[in-house]
Amino acid sequence: MRLSLIALNGLLLLAATVWVWNHRFERVPGVADLPLHLLIAGLPDVAGLEVVRGTDGAASLRLSRPDPARPTAVLIPLTPLPPASFVLLDIEVKARALRPGPLKWQDGRVLIEWRSPRHPDRIDRDAIASARQDDACVRSGVVVRPLVGPATAALRFEHHGESGVIDIRRLRMIVLSERLGWKIASVALIAAWIGWWGWLVRRAARVTWSRSLLAGVMMVTVSLQFMIPGPWKMLRPMFGSFQVEGAAAGGSSAVRPAPMPSLVSDARVVVVEPLGKLEVSGSLALRLKYLWSKARPVLHSLMLAAPVFLLAMLAGSRTAVMLGILIAAGIECSQIAFGYGFGADDAFDLLCDAVGIALGVLCWRQAAAGSARLRHLLGRNAAK
Repeated sequence: MRLSLIALNGLLLLAATVWVWNHRFERVPGVADLPLHLLIAGLPDVAGLEVVRGTDGAASLRLSRPDPARPTAVLIPLTPLPPASFVLLDIEVKARALRPGPLKWQDGRVLIEWRSPRHPDRIDRDAIASARQDDACVRSGVVVRPLVGPATAALRFEHHGESGVIDIRRLRMIVLSERLGWKIASVALIAAWIGWWGWLVRRAARVTWSRSLLAGVMMVTVSLQFMIPGPWKMLRPMFGSFQVEGAAAGGSSAVRPAPMPSLVSDARVVVVEPLGKLEVSGSLALRLKYLWSKARPVLHSLMLAAPVFLLAMLAGSRTAVMLGILIAAGIECSQIAFGYGFGADDAFDLLCDAVGIALGVLCWRQAAAGSARLRHLLGRNAAK
């Protein structure tokens, strides 16, 4: 009966977490949306950049490669947008006969470039869309953010392919801020999850409340790093869309404030030096995972072995195995909830997680046996 009550409370907490996460943001009052037609209005002549219209009359921003010997890159400052900490993004990019280069990243791509007014020399970039051949890429209802906010944004449009063109067919940006309710509820949820994990550990391991709550703190710390919000810099809604007042956070129908003035009245679109391969944005664990891709199994195993070892110290090896399994399942479920899906790599990650759990328990048992031998030896010496 008590286990079913714990499970029911866990499900209620999970539902509350999803609801609060999807209601995290609100529109900044008085700041208008930035749609594609304002980006195009008054656009100056720049080599390789042009406005094209389809048969339906819809305008797109097209980038080609006029010089076969050099990739094309343009920077469009978005000066009418105020310095922002969060921006809701809706973009569609379409490649047309874009033949990629020999390297994996040599295609057409769109980036957001952030500059902090407090640190103007520090540039932070987010890759938001890319396409090759005749593929399309859609990002709808995601939130991008600078490492240090608030920061001013610019749109970087690059063509690294050998031929063809790439179009921005749809674009919409909304400046957001975090709701006060989110800031309060997130702290309350963290405390509630610590209590819930402590309750579960107390019931499973029959240890003291101090040990149970320490285990709860550890489980919440792991969850924050690898589940919600996780290691990703770009924020996605869970099982739906961000509920932003006055905006359908994933659609195109919304009540908008008055349009902002033309973009190019305050800024100059310039041809810039194209970038090379980009670093992965996100937490240290995520960057290491992609930087040392060949060591991914080792990193995944250690990612589970360390917390399982510490949990075994607090609650015993059997409870640590149970919690390790819940961690591994939670990581994969959070990826599915955020829309990253589940593939062969993720199945292999679960296998590595199992190795990590076994490694953590083995290390704990070896450490416990060594500690027992040391205490026995010290006791014998004291008796002499």
